[in-house]
Amino acid sequence: IKNYKPTADAVKKVSGTKIWYSRTANPKYNIVAIDCGIKHSIIRTLKAYGCNITVVPYDTKADEILALRPDGLLVSNGPGNPSDATCVIDTVKVLKGKLPILGIGLGHQLMALSQGADTEKLPYGHHGSNQPVKIVGTPRTLITTQNHGYAVVKDSVKEGIISHLNGNDGTVEGIEYTDKK
Repeated sequence: IKNYKPTADAVKKVSGTKIWYSRTANPKYNIVAIDCGIKHSIIRTLKAYGCNITVVPYDTKADEILALRPDGLLVSNGPGNPSDATCVIDTVKVLKGKLPILGIGLGHQLMALSQGADTEKLPYGHHGSNQPVKIVGTPRTLITTQNHGYAVVKDSVKEGIISHLNGNDGTVEGIEYTDKK
C-alpha cells in the first residue's frame, strides 16, 4: 500500500480518441461534450431534453470545438487529479464567454481551475449516494450521487459565485460564472 501511486493523466486513459455522435429526434440544441470519462447516462439525459450530442476527445482544441458550431459545451465528469488535465483547462480558458459551458464533477473542477481557483485532494472523497448538497442562499438541500476525490478550494474562488456546498464538509460543489455564460 505504501508504494501505491495514483494514476497520472487518468483522463487521457479513459477519454475516447475519436469524435462520436448521439442524436435525438427534433433536436432543440447541439451540444459538444468534452470526454473526460463521460457517463452515458448524462448523454441520455441531455437527449431527453432535446439535445444532439457531439462527444469529442479530451484533447480537442477550442477552434475545433467552435467549428462544430455548438449551442453549448459540456465538460464531462471523469477520474483523477483535475490539475493533470491541462489541455482541457486551456480549452475552457479559450472558450469562456464564447458559448455557454457546463461542468459536471471533474468538469466543474476543471472550469474552476481555468478561472484561477485551486483544487485539493479530499481526505476521504465524496463517494456513493445520499451526498447532501446545499443550494447557497436557499433552505434547499439536494441529495446527490457522487464519486470524486478532489474539491475546489473555497477561498481560492475569485471568479464566479459559489452556488452549491457539500452538506457534510462544506466543500464547493457548484460555481456560477454568470458574466461568462
